[in-house]
Parts: sequence; C-alpha cells; structure tokens
Amino acid sequence: MRSAKEAKRPHLRDIRDRNRNLVLSELLRTSGVSRHDLTSKTGLTHASVSRITKEMIEEGLCYEGAAY
Repeated sequence: MRSAKEAKRPHLRDIRDRNRNLVLSELLRTSGVSRHDLTSKTGLTHASVSRITKEMIEEGLCYEGAAY
C-alpha cells in the first residue's frame, strides 16, 4: 500500500504521458517544428524531446525531414 505522500506524487508513467502529450500537441499546432523549437515551446529537456520524438517516429506518428 502506498503512503499518503506517495499517493500525492505523480507516477513516472503519468509524467511521461504528460510530456508526450505536450510534444504531440505542439506538433499538431506547428507544422515543421524542430526539436530545438519543441524544447523551447514545451519547457522539456532536449533529451526528453529527442526520446519522445524518436518513439513517435517509430510509431509512425511523426516523421523527420523537411515540412510539406
């Protein structure tokens, strides 16, 4: 059973989901956005944005290259 303190802290999965949603929302809002811009607009670290976008590319949710 989790303590009251642990129950108030977000779980790692919740944080990852929130970060992924931030990146996805920005990708939908801004066509052709760079990882650098995603970092600036979301407030996430470059490492987080790179990991998230890599996962999304592998899942076919976004791609790397020139914008349409």
